[in-house]
Amino acid sequence: FLVDDKGTVLIAAFGLPKAHDDDSTRGVKAALNIYRALNDQSIESAIGITTGRVYCGSVGSNERREYALVGDYVNMSARLMCVADKLFHADNSDDLKDISAKGFNGPRILCDRVTFERASSQVILRQLGSVSVKG
Repeated sequence: FLVDDKGTVLIAAFGLPKAHDDDSTRGVKAALNIYRALNDQSIESAIGITTGRVYCGSVGSNERREYALVGDYVNMSARLMCVADKLFHADNSDDLKDISAKGFNGPRILCDRVTFERASSQVILRQLGSVSVKG
């Protein structure tokens, strides 16, 4: 866990050190379990899920080093998480006009198209439409 401008954040990766055919599905199922566990404790959460290659390893200097996941897919997950939070808290603002989620009270979890395509045969997912993210 880390705390940043988005609050307390957990970054998880599946397929390390070896990728599996169902890593996308594993990620979605883990997200649902995490969401439910937090919800059971009345803790609000929003989750973004992406599928793709990232750098995973040590970053930093001799004075300060950390193990990190870095890359476009990590950034996209964070952006989807922010949109998921906005989507279910707000009354569909202009930047979310293409997503039809009014009246939807399911988990605040959004995934990218690749994750949707790879996991939808194993997990029931709802396609909401496209969304533009910053960055």
